[in-house]
Amino acid sequence: MFEAEINSKIESTSLLSEEVLKKFREYKPDLSHRTLLLWEEHCTECNFPSCYKTCELYDPRIDLKCRLFIDGSIPLYIEGGVNPYILKIKFKKWGKIWTRYSTPNRISLFETGYSFKVENLNIFAGRILNKIKFDFLKIFLIKKFSSLKHKYQNIKRQINCYLAILSLNASILKIL
Repeated sequence: MFEAEINSKIESTSLLSEEVLKKFREYKPDLSHRTLLLWEEHCTECNFPSCYKTCELYDPRIDLKCRLFIDGSIPLYIEGGVNPYILKIKFKKWGKIWTRYSTPNRISLFETGYSFKVENLNIFAGRILNKIKFDFLKIFLIKKFSSLKHKYQNIKRQINCYLAILSLNASILKIL
């Protein structure tokens, strides 16, 4: 899951070759469960919240946290993939992608059909929050939504076993 409420930009998968897209679809039939970890932009040199006043690289996002990805997390929606989208991320100086998870010794796993519904709800809610015109209300609701997602990802789901496949393809992951 990503911070859909922070950025409303979307790009086409036409930027990727069919061979690359095929790789993202390849394991879907074999995948029964997956995580719903919330991936966020963070800073390797952060001294939150004082850095908002002292860091020369501080660039506020809509929720007033620091923007550490150039243009934010940009989804490229993929039909039939193990995830409903691929994220395009360009890192700024000191930027990193990070998730926090507080359930000791166990990552919650969700059935893939259910996880797709949650991912799509995240995207839908993000689009609605991005359309709010009043900044104070928008910031308040974005912070509440983010807090709810953090609480939700820590709900325990019990399954017997799982297989995790991580594939980094140099043509997709490009750190600037």
